[in-house]
Amino acid sequence: MTLFEASFYNDEAALLLFDQHKLIAVNQAAVSFLGTATDDLIGRDYQDFFPNADFDDHAVVQGMKLPSGKHLSVVSRRQTLGTGQLVVKIRNPLMEEHHLASEELVADTHHFRLLLEKLNDVMQELTHCESLGDLYREAVALGQKHLGFDRLGILLVDHETQEQVGTWGIDTNGQLVDESRWRGPLENTAWLAEAIRNPKFCHFWDDVDLLNWGEFVGRGWNGMANLWDGERVFGWVSADNLIHQKPLTPAQQQVFRLFALNIGQLIVRKRAELALQQANAELENRIALKTQDLNDRLRELESVQQQLIEQEKHASLGNLVAGVAHEINTPLGNSQMAVSHLQYLSGHLQKQFALGALTKTELTQSIVEISEAASLLESNFRRAVELVRSFKQLATDQTDEQMMLVNLHDIIANVLSSFYNQYKNRPLSCFNQVACDVRFYCAPAKLTQIITNLLDNGLRHAFPADLAHKGRIGFSAELTGQQLRLVYADNGVGIRPDLIGKVFEPLRTSQRMATVGLGLTIIYQFVTQDFGGQVRCENTEPNGVRISLEFPVLLDSNQEEIA
Repeated sequence: MTLFEASFYNDEAALLLFDQHKLIAVNQAAVSFLGTATDDLIGRDYQDFFPNADFDDHAVVQGMKLPSGKHLSVVSRRQTLGTGQLVVKIRNPLMEEHHLASEELVADTHHFRLLLEKLNDVMQELTHCESLGDLYREAVALGQKHLGFDRLGILLVDHETQEQVGTWGIDTNGQLVDESRWRGPLENTAWLAEAIRNPKFCHFWDDVDLLNWGEFVGRGWNGMANLWDGERVFGWVSADNLIHQKPLTPAQQQVFRLFALNIGQLIVRKRAELALQQANAELENRIALKTQDLNDRLRELESVQQQLIEQEKHASLGNLVAGVAHEINTPLGNSQMAVSHLQYLSGHLQKQFALGALTKTELTQSIVEISEAASLLESNFRRAVELVRSFKQLATDQTDEQMMLVNLHDIIANVLSSFYNQYKNRPLSCFNQVACDVRFYCAPAKLTQIITNLLDNGLRHAFPADLAHKGRIGFSAELTGQQLRLVYADNGVGIRPDLIGKVFEPLRTSQRMATVGLGLTIIYQFVTQDFGGQVRCENTEPNGVRISLEFPVLLDSNQEEIA
């Protein structure tokens, strides 16, 4: 096949090849256009196709007759190849118009795709705006820059005042301006009524007056699209072509609709985010104020509690002082009587001796009585000295905060001795079952306070006057490694089941008494907070209470403190 033949048969245009007035070849495009088989076309005369055209006239031929007899208004271009041969290229205006329309559609589609890509980029940037003001400004600026709109503006609706409120826009010079101070009434127009009624409202006006804050600035196309929050319209996006006067393309119309829709969604989301942030800030502020108030109240309660604890300590110490004073009063009273008797005997002997009336019998009797009085004095003074020693040791233990080696048996013995006056005339017995070798390092003040409060609580609450059986109250202990288990136990009336879990709460007491009900609270605080241990209280069978205290202790003064 020659180059001419290849070009002829593969050309997209309809081509006819005549030789001496006869059609000798057609390409596929011509067959499709004429609507007849190739065999039915070959051999036909030139005049059959162009009845009004001269074969020898090499000008453009107007009009063509199809094999069906139908005439078409076409334009055919002729080209002479040689003697007697002619190529006719058929151009159909309808087909070219369709072709041009197709090309325009392709161009519009490409333009639309590019605008969509730019719109996506614009929306991505707008998602980073931190405030509504930033969102309005950037939406207008980016819309003008990337989407091909000369002027853009965002207007909001104040439904309470029935006004339009400006945000940001493009002025007549194409510059971005802050329009947030502008407010204007909602005009009673047909388009506005339609926009309020139809949430999806988006409309374009072609060749209309373009205004700038009510003043005429030119003519061109104008577009408006609703901003909608799902319940009602809250504003509009507007655009026009005032500056460059470019016609509005279908692609721009669609992109403008999408732009307004996305802007509306971003505004709604940003409003929700800001409302949530404000609510969170208000909530955090309320929580902070409430927390501050609770902290102030807590500090007040801690201060009051500390004062009550100090009062309880002083009350406990006062009771000890009163008990020891009463206990010392007995041996001192006996000693005073013995001294008085010795004074009497001494005076009587001196008088009888001076008179010479002193008999051997009387002297012997006086010597016996003097010996008995001296013995009584010695035993009572020894008892007083022991009480003073115990009280001194107890007072020292309750004020000494320095770490020292303590003997738990001796501490409990001193406390029991100081309370002797409170139970000696009652059907009670107190016991100390702690081994004498239970020794460890601690600050004895708090340990003494714990034992004192346990004993005082038992003596006050466990044994009412009508108790049928003899009461017992006392302590035992077990030291395992560095863990001490100290147990208080009595066989008194026990604790009501509804109070057994609350005995360590502040001000918890089951009877009316002079103290403020913090004895067990102090124990709980010392053991759990200061000693790093735990406390458990339980009723025992058939009656009574057991309070177990477990906490770590130091066996060596060089050890680090455990609590």
